[in-house]
Amino acid sequence: MRKRAVIVIVAVLCVAAGLYTLYYVSPIGQHNRQAAHYEHQVRGSVMSLGDVQVTSGGHRVSGNLWGEGGECSVLATFEVNTTLAARDFEDHLKSVLRQRSIDYVYEQVKPLGGRSDRLVLRVEVGTLTAGGSLDPRCG
Repeated sequence: MRKRAVIVIVAVLCVAAGLYTLYYVSPIGQHNRQAAHYEHQVRGSVMSLGDVQVTSGGHRVSGNLWGEGGECSVLATFEVNTTLAARDFEDHLKSVLRQRSIDYVYEQVKPLGGRSDRLVLRVEVGTLTAGGSLDPRCG
């Protein structure tokens, strides 16, 4: 009985490792890792602007949102709390993205509210990566 339980546990672990490996090498896994890396780069750029607190953030992979073709769109989105005006924040962010050679094809900063001394901004920065017919999110 004990030997059978060990065999079942080993089999389950092998199946789990195999499924994770398939995900990791698949286009879906590759695009997810690219998107996470892009989010990390953009977050660093946002944080370098000075008095900025990132209150939430994330990334998304989808079909080409800004043109035609078989690329994947990668969109990093953040909500930030800052003393900078939206226009100043946007100008500084574009400058930092260029300085750090972070590619982007889309960038938007929208005020969401806040107090008189601090603003809450929604920041979106996006780029395109190579598509793949095996990733259903991309064209």
